[in-house]
Amino acid sequence: MALLATQYVWYIAPMTLPYVQALTATSYAEAQNYPFANTFVLALATLLHVILISIFVSALDMGWNGVCLATSLQFLSRSLIA
Repeated sequence: MALLATQYVWYIAPMTLPYVQALTATSYAEAQNYPFANTFVLALATLLHVILISIFVSALDMGWNGVCLATSLQFLSRSLIA
């Protein structure tokens, strides 16, 4: 179990900064009277996450590595969408 947790952290840790930047950008957008900015960004990123999970885990049979990679890319996509 500790090995899986370590692997997850190695995939997710580099995407922490873009994720925090996305939170900052959406909070700023909401302060500027765009109340659904966070909802929009989160909805698109979640849709992308579901698609990536189905591709990496089901189609490419990557298993846990696919889940970690899809989650990492979802954090990056939040920053790119915001």
